Amino acid sequence: MKKHLLVWTLCFLLLVVFVPVAASGGSINILFNDVPLQLDDPPFLIDGRTFVPMRAFFQAQGAEIYWEEETKTAVGVRGDVRFRIPTIPLGSTLPVVSKKVVSEKQEEEQAVTFGVETRMVDGRLYIPLRFVSEGLGDKVHWDGNTRTITITSAFTPPDPGVPVVDPPDDADPRQLRFAYSFEESAHGWTGDFTDLPADYDEGIYELKFDHTHRPAEVGEGKALMLQGHNRSDDLFMYVKKGLTAHDGIVPNTTYRVRFEVEFATNAPAGAVGIGGPPGEAVWVKVGAAPVEPVPVIQEAMGMLYYLLNVDKGHQNEDGEYALRVGDVAKEYSDDFETYELKTLDNRDEPLEVTSDPEGNLWLFVGTDSGFEGKTVLYYTSIQADLVPVE
Repeated sequence: MKKHLLVWTLCFLLLVVFVPVAASGGSINILFNDVPLQLDDPPFLIDGRTFVPMRAFFQAQGAEIYWEEETKTAVGVRGDVRFRIPTIPLGSTLPVVSKKVVSEKQEEEQAVTFGVETRMVDGRLYIPLRFVSEGLGDKVHWDGNTRTITITSAFTPPDPGVPVVDPPDDADPRQLRFAYSFEESAHGWTGDFTDLPADYDEGIYELKFDHTHRPAEVGEGKALMLQGHNRSDDLFMYVKKGLTAHDGIVPNTTYRVRFEVEFATNAPAGAVGIGGPPGEAVWVKVGAAPVEPVPVIQEAMGMLYYLLNVDKGHQNEDGEYALRVGDVAKEYSDDFETYELKTLDNRDEPLEVTSDPEGNLWLFVGTDSGFEGKTVLYYTSIQADLVPVE
């Protein structure tokens, strides 16, 4: 079967310009197929161009957004179009590359150039709405009288994995269920990495996150792929997704969270590795927090490290916002070549977490590694059941 994918690497003149978020002349409204587009930060208008926060803009359309740590590139994916926006040194330019994948082994490329500014506001990347929308194949109309942008698109968002309206018969009737299968979409889940030196060598750590095809031996479809080479006695690589009041999260409410995680692993049980075995010394953790779990630079043992801003625990230990549910060791085959699926959960030990005053809550799943080697995992599905605590 032939697969087609358009990949745009945008030629942005990357300028970090700190500008007021509020647009001059009043707020700007955005309609996507006649439905108001909800952004966590408002757009702003500069020199006749409307800029929007990249992550919120893509996610509000049911599209995917993730970060490539190895290349320092923000990637937005919607349907068969992929935008790659490298955060390169100031004043640099890149070509726009339109890549059409003809088959798994053959590609055709045509490079063109386009110069446009991006903006950085409070650490968030803002992109020009019209250029990106038209690159996605949408039509854009500006009404100056009402300060409204109307985007008309043929794109149909995939099922975002919303809570189950009717819980299972044996479930608490107040339960919210978020069930995500990554066979076709990443559903807004993104990847990140912590527990490594602030000045780590990108070439030897081999950090990578992608929504890509899973190994053939575990079935068809895609998965969330995380890859990393532990060079610092510890490495935490994880995927995360934010939930809001729009998803049914009640502000200032404590929930008991139960996860079920399925992933593909090639680490055999009982193998020997530096620092620990490649299976039993790579511990799987599930977590939830009222703030986005992000890497922050902190001092540890006289050095600067990227560490998580919420307590996940160290290696095989639990933390305030995360629980260890097992490891990545395979249960059946004993080789390093083949992958097999493994399912872990915390059904008997729910994690308690309280949403913030706006009804925000973040889910995350990852591995804390004591094995000083390379680990490559494919998350195929994640389910989270949330029940409010009385």
